[in-house]
Amino acid sequence: MPKMVRSLALLSLLTLACQCRAQNPCEAEIQAACPDRPGAEMAKCLKDPSEHEKRTEISSECTDFMALNAACAEDIVKHCDDGFFTADTMLCLGQWTPERDLTRKCASVVKWAIPKSGDEEGDGPVDELGMTDKERREKAEWQASRKAGRSAAVEKLKEDRRADKELEDLKREDPVGYALAVKEREEARKSVEELKKRKRLQAAADERQRRGGKGG
Repeated sequence: MPKMVRSLALLSLLTLACQCRAQNPCEAEIQAACPDRPGAEMAKCLKDPSEHEKRTEISSECTDFMALNAACAEDIVKHCDDGFFTADTMLCLGQWTPERDLTRKCASVVKWAIPKSGDEEGDGPVDELGMTDKERREKAEWQASRKAGRSAAVEKLKEDRRADKELEDLKREDPVGYALAVKEREEARKSVEELKKRKRLQAAADERQRRGGKGG
């Protein structure tokens, strides 16, 4: 196999395999019902059974989280870097963003949709924004991870453009190699999609087992 063909195939596989989503109270429901929807559209998809990829029961925890994302959409865009339906959504709205900076609608939903946890020993004193040392550290880590995520997205775009250019060059210089590269890219895409499907099915099975255990 030509070196360029192998490189293109590997790059395609790595690009597809890097698609992931942080854990959140609706993770099992998202994986089963709306695996490919962007975060900003997730609440609408989960709420409407006709849009589900497969029939999915929405848990009470997920229902509350859906309400939070819907009521705080403007705030999530403004204060949480568009972090809809992520593991950090509740932290951003409930701890890292002062209540006075939230919209009235969002603040009212935050009061009942985000579980209140007692002060943990060793968290440190509370500052003027109502944040402990632990919460400030978590916020700093989140901001750093979001910055890293943006940098990774820029690099991915550059890699995609480079791969497209190499593919166009290959098409001109080696039509047979080009056909092989396109075929392997498609096979890589199908492999990743199949892996994602198996993960969604496993997550749904784990959630059913968890609910069955609670019912027992």
